Amino acid sequence: MLIVPPLAGHINPTLAIGRRLMAEGHAVTWVGCGWRVWALLPHDLPLIPIQETADIDVNASWMAKAQKVTGLESFQFFYEEFLVPLTDAMMPGVLRAIDQFNPDLILCDQQALAGALAARLKRLPWATLATTSAAVFNPIVQMPKVKEWMIETLGRVQDRYGLERWERPDLSNDLVLILSVRELIAAEEHIPDHFHFIGPSLREEQDAADFPWHLLDSRRRKVYLSLGTINAERSQKFYAKVKEAFTHSELQLILAAPADMLGPVPDHFIVQRYVPQLALLKKVDAVIFHGGHNTFCETLLHGLPAVVAPIKDDQPVIAEQLVRSGAGLRVHFDRVKSADLAAVTQRVLDEPEFRDAAMRLQRILQASGGPAQAVKLLKGMLR
Repeated sequence: MLIVPPLAGHINPTLAIGRRLMAEGHAVTWVGCGWRVWALLPHDLPLIPIQETADIDVNASWMAKAQKVTGLESFQFFYEEFLVPLTDAMMPGVLRAIDQFNPDLILCDQQALAGALAARLKRLPWATLATTSAAVFNPIVQMPKVKEWMIETLGRVQDRYGLERWERPDLSNDLVLILSVRELIAAEEHIPDHFHFIGPSLREEQDAADFPWHLLDSRRRKVYLSLGTINAERSQKFYAKVKEAFTHSELQLILAAPADMLGPVPDHFIVQRYVPQLALLKKVDAVIFHGGHNTFCETLLHGLPAVVAPIKDDQPVIAEQLVRSGAGLRVHFDRVKSADLAAVTQRVLDEPEFRDAAMRLQRILQASGGPAQAVKLLKGMLR
């Protein structure tokens, strides 16, 4: 049983794992929030929908607030207005789904905390899928006051279900699958034996987004820019700096962005709200991004150097990993000047050590095992 939150970046990595299990003859089902997960899950895959989550609405007002909060306020917002309400809303449906499906093993996304708690209540073996290493190794959690607040918040959730308080109830004591590699984590970080780095688990389905491939200019080096989907309001000023930085550049810019946020752009810009990212990464020379973990791993998997402009949440941790790896440089999202953005981008393109580091990480990521390694470890739990 694969238990997921209603977020594309958390559902997509489960697809290849689930399909591989099914191909080996195992019965598999997903469990998640009704129509939201239906919309993100390929229609040939089975889902036990949870209807009680109708009130947990990732709506316009929630998105607006999510864009505005930063730092510790963002950390608090995530727990109080997403993780805890989602857990309580999912819990009855997850328990029913377990009774219906009778799983031998549960794989819970780290943000689908109801799955972890329900597995403990039902005394079933369960593993954690951590889609970002920053959610496991986040320096902010080690701040004494923050840690105390987090432990108490999660402790109260466990109290409601009569469970012993764990400091990190989102992490299995038996198996944690992390979609990254050890080389991206600080050397001094302690790694428990049951934590396994399996690298990316990429969606195997073709991305249906249309793209004007004929507009790619073979005479220019190409840079892809993506700032994610929850940061639109704060991104407008950054887009203005991008236009100023690259309007007279010899580079071609491909931006995953709403066209109305940029207004008129030069002919060597391609602006499209949705892009087939994995296919596009095979055609570009560098990436500018906000520190999203999926884009981070996919960029390195294609051996591309990058410029990162972290905005919030775990993105500064990802930015630190990129810089430490040697595969890119960091700029300040709000304060970077357009001239500096242009200069830093030129550096990662021109100075060979950035691409060399990216290609070194590419080889490590390609050898990390991905979904095949995940399935091997899950089957090992069953044995």
